[in-house]
Amino acid sequence: MRYFNVYGPREEHKGTQASPVTKFTKQAKEDGVITLFENSDKYLRDFIFVGDVCDIHEQMMLHVKKSGLYNIGTGSATSFQTVAEIIAKKYNADIKYIPMPEELQGQYQEYTCADITKLLNIFDIQFKTVKEYIEGV
Repeated sequence: MRYFNVYGPREEHKGTQASPVTKFTKQAKEDGVITLFENSDKYLRDFIFVGDVCDIHEQMMLHVKKSGLYNIGTGSATSFQTVAEIIAKKYNADIKYIPMPEELQGQYQEYTCADITKLLNIFDIQFKTVKEYIEGV
């Protein structure tokens, strides 16, 4: 299984490797300000809720009889800007834009999105959106 950008509860121990959902929520709650790279509307990721990953694992164990490589994502990309705006709205936080650090310039991946055609040929799943997750916690 090839996992895309998994997010959800109890990932605070990951520190800087935690998902943007967790990092931005922590910033909004603690500081009232979410720090975002400039042009974050152009950086998109396929964010998938950990609960959906668990559901996929369960369905795979029940229904998949042969091995293969499966992309585990939603098949839809969301910008960092959108994630930050949803969290900022919920916690009444501001967004502060900073330049991309030099060490990341030219190396920062602009877009990830899972091709989940193979997965959808096996079963149907209704993915939780980032917005649904944030509004529900």
